[in-house]
Amino acid sequence: MRVGGGVELITPTLVSDRPFCLTFWYFIRDRDEFRVDLHSENNKTTIWQRPEFGPGEESKPWTQARVDIDSQSSPFKVHVNVK
Repeated sequence: MRVGGGVELITPTLVSDRPFCLTFWYFIRDRDEFRVDLHSENNKTTIWQRPEFGPGEESKPWTQARVDIDSQSSPFKVHVNVK
């Protein structure tokens, strides 16, 4: 059980002139919001969000997610957020 606010993981500043793939595993039992955002100079874009579950559904144990990230013209950070 999590007490208080959410969790945010932030990468160091990245630079990539080529597309790449971010792959990660997650396991969340509750209906928490879980998303991956890309932050650049003055822009924030949600690039992945955990699928919504219907009534009575739960996350499958240890689900793999893959996010394709296009090449970026400016430095950026990847933020993984669970609220």
